[in-house]
Amino acid sequence: MKNTLSKYDSMIHPLGIDEVHIWKVKIERSELFYECKSILSDLELKKADFFKFSKDRNQYIISLGTLRILLSNYLGISPLKVKLGRHSKGKPYSLDDRSLFFNMSNSGGLCVFAFSRDNEIGVDIEKKRNLSDLQDLIKKNFTSSEIKFITQDQNKKLERFFRFWTIKEAYLKAIGEGMRLTPDNLEFSIE
Repeated sequence: MKNTLSKYDSMIHPLGIDEVHIWKVKIERSELFYECKSILSDLELKKADFFKFSKDRNQYIISLGTLRILLSNYLGISPLKVKLGRHSKGKPYSLDDRSLFFNMSNSGGLCVFAFSRDNEIGVDIEKKRNLSDLQDLIKKNFTSSEIKFITQDQNKKLERFFRFWTIKEAYLKAIGEGMRLTPDNLEFSIE
């Protein structure tokens, strides 16, 4: 098997204490597809087959393959040997090194990965886009103070919605909850 890491080795520096590494990958890049597919496990490839649309399947393959490449560099092992587990609520973790924390998010043809050695970490990105159910999402997912801030300026409402959404989701992903807590349990403010 070819060394799939050789072109990435010089890009990845050791992850120190008090550091966070953030990686961004265009998941629509076809040149990554075959390399990423070749390092997925049989189970991961079977899961990829469940995606109805080829675009979603290909993005899954590229983002998971890239995660394996990045993890393999931090762990010093082949991407094929990277072992992943999932916490009870679905958050992935490294079975090879429980002190290496990571998270990832996909949106708008991009995938972002965050890595830490200190604590659990969460990351979220969203492509800013018009949402037909914006009002319902605001009412359902935010506290009254957050709603007031998001809706006070109609020209900034969509931008503020996505800013709060990504902050809230990244935090919830860091603590392993995803979007499972009710808005009353969690409030953020932006000054």
